[in-house]
This record gives sequence, structure tokens and C-alpha cells, in this order.
Amino acid sequence: MEERKDEEKNVEKKKSKKKIVFITIGIILVILLACVGAGTYYYITEENKIEEISLSQEQLFLEFSEEIKYGQEISYNDLLSKLVDISKLEDNVNIILTINDTELSKEDTYKFEQLGTYNIRVKLVYQYNYSLIKSLTKIIESEKVTEIKVEDKEKPVITGVADKEITVGDEINLSEGITATDNVDGEIEAKIEGTVDNNKAGEYIIKVTATDNSGNTEEASFKVTVKEKPVVETQEPKSNSTTSSKSSSSSKGKSSSGEKSSSGTQSSGVVASSGNHVQDILTLTNQYRAERGASALTLDSKLSSAAQKRATELVSTPSHTRPDGSDCFTVFDEFNIISYMCGENIAWGQANGASAAVWWRNSTGHYANMINSGFHKIGIGVHSQGGRLYYVQLFSDRV
Repeated sequence: MEERKDEEKNVEKKKSKKKIVFITIGIILVILLACVGAGTYYYITEENKIEEISLSQEQLFLEFSEEIKYGQEISYNDLLSKLVDISKLEDNVNIILTINDTELSKEDTYKFEQLGTYNIRVKLVYQYNYSLIKSLTKIIESEKVTEIKVEDKEKPVITGVADKEITVGDEINLSEGITATDNVDGEIEAKIEGTVDNNKAGEYIIKVTATDNSGNTEEASFKVTVKEKPVVETQEPKSNSTTSSKSSSSSKGKSSSGEKSSSGTQSSGVVASSGNHVQDILTLTNQYRAERGASALTLDSKLSSAAQKRATELVSTPSHTRPDGSDCFTVFDEFNIISYMCGENIAWGQANGASAAVWWRNSTGHYANMINSGFHKIGIGVHSQGGRLYYVQLFSDRV
């Protein structure tokens, strides 16, 4: 009986040991499963964080909308601020900025000195540290490439364009002194369009154009004025009028000389006078000019003062020579009148200003002065002495 009891006890002990082993194994399995579950959860959580960081980095990129001009220089910081929202960058983000194959450092300034396409690449490198049993590091990279085109949209610059004046018969080089330069191509051709007939008085408009290799065109223009040759002194015979009046004309140019006569329909007789000698002379002179297509003369106060002095001098010296023996045109210097081309008409003995104007109209030399398109201003002097009137016209080309 005792042996049997011992055997039963041994069987119970064996069963108890097996039960303990099974329970221990179960506990270990539960612990392992719990660890694996926790690790998996942590891993998934960290991966989600990494994905969020990557997405947030991509949202930092900005749209580059600025136009870059040829030759423009831009610093690393200025360029980066136009590509990335720097204010939201994490401290441990490394930035790699390259233009084409050139990597820039923070101290660099880049110059766009070639026309064409540039690829600007920005890479954000974020180092994310986390722990899973041991410390781990994840490198998160975000990148954006922006393509820009540098084009030449600047027009060339034309210099040396200015109005010119010549006298009939003078030669002229229209392109003299005119140059065209471009910011990319340097010196380029300045094309001259238009011609000047240097044998015909008038105004000619000349056009200048310059086009660079990118098709940008600049235009300019200038005026060439061809003036009549100045009329030299011409003495006229005494009048056939009963008052024994006499008339004479003279003109000069400061850079050229020569005679010129102008034909036209001759007028005769005396027109009605308003009693204002100066106004009548001015009115009729401009009327004669209008008939020949010349612009009206402007009555100038300084010229009129000089003409008035010449009118008083005709009493003692009725000619284009002044009482001191000097040329009549020295009166211009006396009154500080600057003129490239000038002229003088004188007359005496006519009954009024209208009659004097008609007298000049019927004289070739005087008429040439009156209708000369090169003149723009007039001075008129009238002096009365001893019952006789003395008349003077002074002409100037100054506008």
C-alpha cells in the first residue's frame, strides 16, 4: 500500500511540474507578444511622425515668381528666401542650394551672366532621432527644382542723336557721332533711315534704329535743317518815285557766304497804311513769306532796338556802313544779339511803312531777305527827321 501511495505522489508531482512549465511558457509568450505589439505600435507612430515631417518640409517650398535679368547678381540668402519659407525651418535642417551644377555656400553671390535656362535645386535634409530598443537616426530629405529663364528684354541705347543744321551745298555725314550699345551684345549697328537733299533748303527727319540679337529694338530721330545761303550785300538804284527815295539790302552768314537772288511776281503801287509803320511792315513781310511757304517772322524787342539805332544812323550815313565806318552787322554785337545768319534791309523817303515794304518787295535783294526761310525773327526801326522817314529791317535765324 505504501508503495502505491508513493507512486501516486510521484505522478502528482510530475503533473504539477508540467503545469508550472506550461504557465511559465504562457507568461513568457504573453510578455513577448506585448513587447512585439508595443514595438510595432511605437514603430508605426514614429513612421507617421517621419511622414508628417516630410510633408511639412515640402510645404516650406515657395513658388519662385521673380524675373531674373541678364547680369543680375543675387546672394545666397536672398535667393533662398525666395525659394523656402525660412521662418518655419527647423534648426537641425541642412540646406543644399545649387544652380545648375554649382553648389552655393551662405557667403556666395551668384551672377546670371548667360542667357538661357537655369535649374535651381533646393534640398532640405532633416536628421530625426528616436529610440527603439536603441537610439536610431532617420534622414528625411525633401527636394524641389525650379526652372527659370534669363532673357534679354532690355532695349539698346542710342547716343549722339542731335538736330543738325547745314547750308545749301554743304556736305553732311548723317551717322557721324551716333553709336548704339547693348547690355548683352556690346556695340551694335545703328541704322540710318532717310536722306537729305543738301541742294534744297528745308527740314528733313532722319530715323535711327538699333536692334540687338534678342530682337529688342530702340528708335530715335533727329532733324536736319538745310538753310539757304545767306545773301551778301546788294546795292539797289535810286527809286523812280517822286520823293527820290532810295533802298538797299545786306545779309551775312557766320559760316558761309555767297549771293542769292529770288524771283517772284513784282508788285507796284502803294497799299493802304494803318499809320502804324512797324505793324504795316511786319504784316506785309509775313504776307510775302506766306505766299512763298515760309513761316511768319516774330518781332523781337532786342532786334527792334538795334534796328531803331540803325534807322537813326541812316540820317548821316544812308548805307550799310555805319557812321564810324564799321559793317552794319556790328550793331548785333552792340546789342548782344547772337545770330548764325542775319540780314539788313534799309530804305528812306517812302511815305509810310506800307510803302517801304512794297518797295522792298519790288527789289530782288530785299525781297530775298524778306522771304528767306532761314530767318525766324525780325527787328523793325523807323526814324523821322527833317520831314523824311528812315526804315530798317534786321533779320535773324535764331528761333
